[in-house]
Amino acid sequence: MNALTLLVRDPIKFIRSAKSLLPKAKPGESYQARIAPNHLNVFLNLANLIARNETRLEEADRLYRQAISMRADYTQAYINRGDILLKMNRTKEAQEVYERALFYDSSNPDIYYNLGVVYLEQGKPSQALAYLDKALDFEPEHSQALLNSAIVLSELGDPPHRAIAKQRLLTLLSRDTNNERAYFHMGMLAMDDRDSENAEKYFRLAIQLKEDFRSALFNLALLLADSQRPLEAAPFLNQLVKYHPDHIKGLILLGDIYINNIKDLDSAEACYQRILTLDPENVQGLHNLCVVYVERGDLLRAEKCFIRASQLAPHEEYIVRHLKIVQQRINKLTSVVNQNSPTKSVMQKSQNEFDDTFDVDHVDDATTEDGASDQNHPENDNSNDVNFGDNGSSKNYMPNTEKIFP
Repeated sequence: MNALTLLVRDPIKFIRSAKSLLPKAKPGESYQARIAPNHLNVFLNLANLIARNETRLEEADRLYRQAISMRADYTQAYINRGDILLKMNRTKEAQEVYERALFYDSSNPDIYYNLGVVYLEQGKPSQALAYLDKALDFEPEHSQALLNSAIVLSELGDPPHRAIAKQRLLTLLSRDTNNERAYFHMGMLAMDDRDSENAEKYFRLAIQLKEDFRSALFNLALLLADSQRPLEAAPFLNQLVKYHPDHIKGLILLGDIYINNIKDLDSAEACYQRILTLDPENVQGLHNLCVVYVERGDLLRAEKCFIRASQLAPHEEYIVRHLKIVQQRINKLTSVVNQNSPTKSVMQKSQNEFDDTFDVDHVDDATTEDGASDQNHPENDNSNDVNFGDNGSSKNYMPNTEKIFP
């Protein structure tokens, strides 16, 4: 088998063979040798291949350390080893490795960027921003530094920082028009500025590039629902739960639209049952399932459902109030059913016979997704995703944003 065939069929075996050709120290003898970086690439390439297997990160780390021991100024080995340490949640060690790399190469933007990621992992955004800015000093168009610094700046919240964040995202998009995450964060900035038109545009662009983009799908659907366009929101929610069937907030919002706008109680029930499968004690999902039973006129089942919900959340006034309304309806129907309609059971009474109405419990405040972490550092692809009534209903409607970290 020639070398090319071996490389194609078994790259790890090929690189191990190349590694075996490197000079070996003789027992009992000490000497110094300077090895060219291109020869040490054998170690890096082998470690990179091994690191693709999450169960072999320690083995990859040993190879990086071996390369560093053979040439202390081999900065790429430091960078790669730091990445492995981050994957193993050893952020302090990763920080030390990157700082050591700066000792040998103080103008490498990737090292500053990686230190920024370390500080983001440690929950220190100010320090992270300093290193991300330093990376941009050396390489103004460093894609990951542009994106992650923009996310950190947007989280600071004030208009001057948001303006810089927007400028950096636009710089990134001028170089890479297919960067869906840059479009998404432009949409989030537009939401912060209450610019719904541009927010919708950017969210749609992000979804066009990545049809399973969790946060973009949810935020666009939420924006459309808040803009009194629920029927336009429904397809994006269906797309969201197709790719992310565990997205509880998306299921809540979709069920709400099925009840109030599409009038499809079966589909609404399926949404809430799915939520309770994922989280049996989800009060919001259970409450809204109770409302489905009320809408069907299944009052006895609704009563049992509300009792269960009130047991899970005894301090939620709106659940107790809805339970009392259902019980009052049952009592009223029981007292008149024989004299008014002796052949009609309590279960069959029409909702039109009552003046009081129920509204589903809308989605609560958005929370971090995938991601201060989809996410991790870097939703996760080497960046840092920072994702961030009684309009007749019993709780306030959800704000217009859902923040996420990759």
